[in-house]
Amino acid sequence: MQQDMAQRQRLWEQFKKDIELIQVKRNSEENGGLIVEKIDEYFMYQAEFFR
Repeated sequence: MQQDMAQRQRLWEQFKKDIELIQVKRNSEENGGLIVEKIDEYFMYQAEFFR
């Protein structure tokens, strides 16, 4: 679980730059178009009573 928005953003950017992800995405799109048309992003804070 990410502790804050800055950490979440760093991890998301790192994930999007992953060489394996890029290659799989490229191969998938070559063989059938876009995998995902749109990504919705949400940052949810844990409720106080769960802490």
